[in-house]
Amino acid sequence: MSYKFSTGSVRLGDIYSEDDRTGDGTFIDFDEDAIKLCPGAANAGTLVATPGQITITGSGAEPPTVNAAQLVLKYDDGDYTFLSVNENGSLTVATVDSDGTIGDITLNPNGNINFFHKHAMDLDNDIGAGDIVFFGSGSTVAGKLYYLNVDGGWTLSNATTGAVGDSLLAIAMGTVSTDDGMLLHGYFDTHTYLGNFSKGKAVYVDGALNEAALGKMNTVAPTGSAEIVRVVGHCMASGSVVYFNPSGDWIELS
Repeated sequence: MSYKFSTGSVRLGDIYSEDDRTGDGTFIDFDEDAIKLCPGAANAGTLVATPGQITITGSGAEPPTVNAAQLVLKYDDGDYTFLSVNENGSLTVATVDSDGTIGDITLNPNGNINFFHKHAMDLDNDIGAGDIVFFGSGSTVAGKLYYLNVDGGWTLSNATTGAVGDSLLAIAMGTVSTDDGMLLHGYFDTHTYLGNFSKGKAVYVDGALNEAALGKMNTVAPTGSAEIVRVVGHCMASGSVVYFNPSGDWIELS
């Protein structure tokens, strides 16, 4: 490795290495606002640290934005992915696409994908994690159970309402479904709206006795005439956390 003084792409101060056999050159370009690795054809685009690691630090500010990201991978100025890590070590991976189409994240391992939910039981009250969607009209209450009605809005659940049997169910993550999201599947701390928590027990759509009780869940199955019995999850080992996984099966009591 040596300094090479020349005109053109390699400038005074750039670090340059040339292969005596092929003439291919690799240099680190110290630009005004960036440091660029400019490899030759033999190792085009490759940056290797063996053994060891490449460490990149940055602000990692919340909410995660590309300006605060520690790493940005670009296709061009309008199409890129950024990775941001905050002070808790939480990682955000976001895709940005300039023409409005969807920037997917594709996982294609030569093996298995494992998800370790080591802190599923450490959720705060009325907080969830898992598969969250952002659609549907109507205001919501965090922690309450809803079904998607035929008009595309979210309606509070009730075992006396036949529609809860074959409708899409979700737990509200906040007050606005399109901003805060709706949990379709995952883990939720049902601190406020689950009755009779009991470890390992099935959780059902509750039969509301009054307006205030709409959207609640219970480990005691409904027993009234024409009520819907549908399992929506199971209680976990501590706190008031449930594994939310609504069954596709249901029965209507006679």
